[in-house]
Amino acid sequence: EEVKLTVKPAPSITTQPTAPANPYCTGTTAATLTVVANDHGVAVTLSYEWYESTTNAYNGTTPKGSGPTFIPPTNAAGIKYYYVKVKNTVCGETLSNIIMVKTNATPAQPTVVQDQPAGCGTVSTAKVSNHSGYASGITFKVTKGGTPVSATVASNGTINGISEAGNYVIKAVEDGCESAGTTFT
Repeated sequence: EEVKLTVKPAPSITTQPTAPANPYCTGTTAATLTVVANDHGVAVTLSYEWYESTTNAYNGTTPKGSGPTFIPPTNAAGIKYYYVKVKNTVCGETLSNIIMVKTNATPAQPTVVQDQPAGCGTVSTAKVSNHSGYASGITFKVTKGGTPVSATVASNGTINGISEAGNYVIKAVEDGCESAGTTFT
């Protein structure tokens, strides 16, 4: 007598979520993480559960979303790890690879005060008054009319290299993340 066995496989992942190539900055929108799964013809609907962790592991995780796509939050600086569990109610579940998403802090917006008013034939000078609050390694980007100028910020916060009158914008830059700009004259 012939016996037929039918094996209904668990879902499998055909396209794994992909880690971003570069870190995000706090407050920016991250790219969507996507997973594609195969139900192998089992007549059920697949469900998706995204998880987040501070370690590169499947344990100690927090549920974060559902569906085949997920946008990781960027509201705090740090490294987070994500994976998705794909399951059906009949034949089990499968886990995606774990991917890392890094978010760098966006520096605080510079506060600029006039250090010295303009005189006859001279340009006023300005200072970043919250300069001491920045971490070492931070740089500043100064533009006039959207064009970068060769200005620098001294260790005491004085903005050097401004040689003509006009409206300028200064931004703090750290790890590829730019602060909001502050306009000064």
